[in-house]
Amino acid sequence: MLKDREPFRRYVTGLYRKEWVVYCKKPFRNTNHVLEYLGRYTHRVAISNNRIVRVGANDVTFRVRDPAEVGKTKLMTLDTFEFIRRFLLHILPDRFMKIRYYGLLSNRNRKIKLARCRQLFGMPEHPEGHDAPKERWEETFLRVTGI
Repeated sequence: MLKDREPFRRYVTGLYRKEWVVYCKKPFRNTNHVLEYLGRYTHRVAISNNRIVRVGANDVTFRVRDPAEVGKTKLMTLDTFEFIRRFLLHILPDRFMKIRYYGLLSNRNRKIKLARCRQLFGMPEHPEGHDAPKERWEETFLRVTGI
């Protein structure tokens, strides 16, 4: 449907007629809070070990935040297979990336934006080693480990 020009145009026109509501949070206090926030989402597993209270033969009990009482937790027990099913929902399919780039590093016109930044900061157009051939994984492994 969307590969044909006219149905795609109608689809997009419908989107423009829709009223969009954008939710904006208050800004972070400082850079440490930004890094802490991003770190929670980019470098973690679906559930940390310290939240798991008990693993039984047929069920798993773990701590969850209580939405009714801010700052409080309660225990939730799930059937083992349901716990595993929910855990697996957090595993990305092959070739999907966990971290997306926005702003200067977004894919759209990235080279142009970075070239403009280098120009504004008085940096060379091509950083050192930019054109150097890429190191094969075996060479990297040898350099890093000595093995």
